[in-house]
Amino acid sequence: MSLRFAELRTALSSPPFFALRARTSSRRYVREEKRERSLPAELTCLREDTETTTRLKISGALDIHSAPEIRPIFDNVATANKRCVTLDLDGLTMLDSSGVGAIVSLFKRVKATGGIVIVEGIHGQPLAIFQLLKLDRAFGI
Repeated sequence: MSLRFAELRTALSSPPFFALRARTSSRRYVREEKRERSLPAELTCLREDTETTTRLKISGALDIHSAPEIRPIFDNVATANKRCVTLDLDGLTMLDSSGVGAIVSLFKRVKATGGIVIVEGIHGQPLAIFQLLKLDRAFGI
């Protein structure tokens, strides 16, 4: 099996679904991204309030499509001036920069009023994003 065939087989079988195509005029390979995209997972956010704490249980994908939907919820939590805000991210399947921005915005606003934000249950791709951005240190994960 030649090296080029191995590269082609690997590219076709692994996400993010890139295909290699040989040009007819030369032996160089070009990456071509497939335009197919799966539908984003639905985002759900359950809010539980007590006198001093708020717990948000977030599941689904927190990305560019769902971040604008969750920002008003985060705004309401920040303006409620609760002492402790807990984000339960056990059901979170995907996180991108828009979702990170929403979480960091909540963190800054709660911190400015003297409160704390606790992140629980984070794993998989969202945890990898938190570690890459060193947010695991800020949130004490």
